[in-house]
Amino acid sequence: MKQYFRIIAAVIVSMSHQGLCDDRSQDGVQNPLNAAIYTPRPEYPLAARERRFTGSGKFLMRIRVRTGLVSDIKMTQSTGHAILDQAVVHALKQWRFQPGALPPAKVQNVKHTEPWAADDSLISIHMDFTVEGATLR
Repeated sequence: MKQYFRIIAAVIVSMSHQGLCDDRSQDGVQNPLNAAIYTPRPEYPLAARERRFTGSGKFLMRIRVRTGLVSDIKMTQSTGHAILDQAVVHALKQWRFQPGALPPAKVQNVKHTEPWAADDSLISIHMDFTVEGATLR
């Protein structure tokens, strides 16, 4: 019998590298997922399923506060497989947030002095690919 695989798109979201468990973190910043209006999960590519590729990766999204659109994605830790990394980046590029709902990176962390820090927000995403099923952590 052919075993079917599903992706675990376990998304652990953090702002400025802080984990968030409830609606608000310890410093009172609202969970960025509350501002998310469209969050498609990555597709588990057929070639990766056939080879039983699994892995865990971390990605840093930069979101334009004014529009809620993703402006950039950086991989901070690979899943170990380029095909899985590409699937995550493709999905994250499609994410959308409520305009004006996220704090700028400069507000999240005063150490952000980049020119974009006053206009963009940062969200760290952790994605897991397994063959066990899909859950959201």
